[in-house]
Amino acid sequence: MKRACVAKINSMCRVFLWKGDPEAHNTARVAWSTVVKTKEEGGLGVKDLLLWNKACCLRLIWLIFFMPESVWAAWFKEVILKGSVLLDYQALAEFLLANKQTIEAKRCSLPLNSPSYT
Repeated sequence: MKRACVAKINSMCRVFLWKGDPEAHNTARVAWSTVVKTKEEGGLGVKDLLLWNKACCLRLIWLIFFMPESVWAAWFKEVILKGSVLLDYQALAEFLLANKQTIEAKRCSLPLNSPSYT
């Protein structure tokens, strides 16, 4: 999802939490960063959509490497990468947003390829 879309949804969730109406206007009584913490950490355990979206993109990268027989991985390799290697691939502006985010999310997974993780 677009970052602006995630921010709007998070904003509606914040307002709904305090007012019960996502269209109402409100000032936060507690920082959203506190609300999205787990209950054990003192939060309410509400999912942070920005983090959730990043995790979903990383899951798609995981599928490419560890489940190459999946339909999505095969489609992505054939249609989007067109024979290129994901780790060497540059996201192009004309690709769909989801594809760009998936390709850009590889930057988060690159530290996992370092010698300290293998």
